[in-house]
Amino acid sequence: SAAMPTLLTSSSMMSTMQRIRPLLQLRHLSSERYSYWRGFLDRLATEANALTTEPSASGKQATTADSYLLPESRDLARKARPMQNGGLLPRLKDPRHEAPVVMPPYQPIDDWHPKQALFGQNDYIDILGEGEVTPKDLYVGPNYTRLSRGSEFLRNFRRLSVQDEYMKEFMPTRRSIIQLNNYNSLKYRNKRRNNVFPKYREEP
Repeated sequence: SAAMPTLLTSSSMMSTMQRIRPLLQLRHLSSERYSYWRGFLDRLATEANALTTEPSASGKQATTADSYLLPESRDLARKARPMQNGGLLPRLKDPRHEAPVVMPPYQPIDDWHPKQALFGQNDYIDILGEGEVTPKDLYVGPNYTRLSRGSEFLRNFRRLSVQDEYMKEFMPTRRSIIQLNNYNSLKYRNKRRNNVFPKYREEP
């Protein structure tokens, strides 16, 4: 690009650079625009340095345009960088992996091979037996609870009908407790409830 003509004074160049400096800190600035403004700022600084080479009247070093320059952008996400265009990823060569990795040859399984066909044939021997035993014969517990699907009242009622004579002699206290529970259960079940249905009940 052609050199920028010197049309500004040193102070105006520095003020211009101060106005351009915030543009380089914008995160949404594209790489092309960043390069353009960065080059423009460098050329402006070169022209300003040429105008401020002489020391100031006070004897101190004059402020140059280099004092207003910013370091390069560290935003690597916005900065243009070379990309991997096709081909394999760059990796170091390892002599241990020089041989290509291949799949083993396909070997179909013979389902009728004795080892495959007879697999698991003896798993249920001596577990189910000959088939003569039914599940109800395997129940463990008192005989009055077998095949009973009732509440506590029905279970106690059935127990008394089965073990009443035995409990009279050997378990009298337990028998009296069960009879009391049955009496209370019957009293609760046979209680007369005066359910009022005003929508369907006729007036007397």
